[in-house]
Amino acid sequence: MAFFNSLSRFSILLILLGGLLSTTLSSQSNEDIPLAPSPTANGVFLVPSGFGPEKGELYYQNITVFFNQFQYGASEQFSLGLSFELLSLFAALDSAQYRPGFTISPKVSVPIEDQDVQLGFGAMFVEIPDTDEFLDLGFVLGTATYGQKDRHISLGLGFGLVEGEFSVQPIYLCSGQYRLTKRWHFISENIWIPAAELGMFNFGFRARGRQIHWDLGLIVSGERGKNFDRFPILGVVVPIP
Repeated sequence: MAFFNSLSRFSILLILLGGLLSTTLSSQSNEDIPLAPSPTANGVFLVPSGFGPEKGELYYQNITVFFNQFQYGASEQFSLGLSFELLSLFAALDSAQYRPGFTISPKVSVPIEDQDVQLGFGAMFVEIPDTDEFLDLGFVLGTATYGQKDRHISLGLGFGLVEGEFSVQPIYLCSGQYRLTKRWHFISENIWIPAAELGMFNFGFRARGRQIHWDLGLIVSGERGKNFDRFPILGVVVPIP
């Protein structure tokens, strides 16, 4: 049954991808059509790269309806992200005593002069829904990115932070993107947690549009030695002028 569920999800993914391809490629004859700024340099789905948003750049990203994120370039090297998910937000609106889940993600980007290398240092502070502690869970991240904004690969390390104590076991991060055409980017990001023998690997495509961008991908996740779950990603990215 799990096989057929995975197969059906992948079939839906292929149908959505086919629809996006037919729509986008049919309008690609005019390469001079202006497109919205691409935010893919800052990260892919969830894992940040060494690049940051341009100063003053703000964009909104939605992944699979429930996950929402805003990213803002406060300066040339400093950016700030705010993420939230809808289920706990709706629960908080319905009850004044319920706190929704969200994350706050500051990041500093440091370019290496005369090299195609960007270093990113950041953190993610997590508020777990309906808990007594405030932002007691988090991660600190370090990322090195090689390449240009539209074609690069990133390698990084993350360490968990629980009630002020750092985890000694690292989290390994790998992500990247490659611009295939003016409108299409191949994107991938991968996370491996050795302590839990848990991994999340995904790949997909981003279709750039005049005002919004569409993300379509597949996540494969699970524990080592066990069956991995597979499910599609569908999202949008909207640059805000």
